[in-house]
Amino acid sequence: MRRWQLTHLVLAACLVSWMVVPASLASAFGTIDSGGQHREHERITRASLSCASEAALGETCFAARSMDFLAGHDREFGAVGAPDSDEIADPAAHCDNADFLAGEYPRTRESASAGLVDCVNHLRARFAEAVVAAEALLDSEGRMVSGEVNLDTECKVFDIAERRAKCATLESFGRALHGAQDF
Repeated sequence: MRRWQLTHLVLAACLVSWMVVPASLASAFGTIDSGGQHREHERITRASLSCASEAALGETCFAARSMDFLAGHDREFGAVGAPDSDEIADPAAHCDNADFLAGEYPRTRESASAGLVDCVNHLRARFAEAVVAAEALLDSEGRMVSGEVNLDTECKVFDIAERRAKCATLESFGRALHGAQDF
């Protein structure tokens, strides 16, 4: 997938997440299917990036196995849900503290601006990680490396032994999507 296509996918995911979830439901926005959450991250990611049945794979969407890892499925968080597990206390991973309203509000404009800058920097870093990991998907001749893209076994988000480039790329991309969706 070309870099400009990936950029368009990120922008589309951000737009879809902004349109789908009203601000009043932000406290119930999440990864699990309980406690007022309904796997919103998985649903937004699938709605914006999975292939429709008539789409040609690889054109502008993710195939089923890739989507399962990126969005999550069943009780698996997937890459987009990973920050709700191991970055739960990192406000930048969720674009927390970036909101401000004039009048009586618990955050100043300066504080909100700083929170937004932290979020943007975090998302840029995660997206850059995805780009770096994606370089290993191709050999020096520009051909796909089959061992790096093989998803015969499921990617493991939290497994340090997971070394496939496709898994690393999707994980970093999913983490970037998570913050954009939370924003």
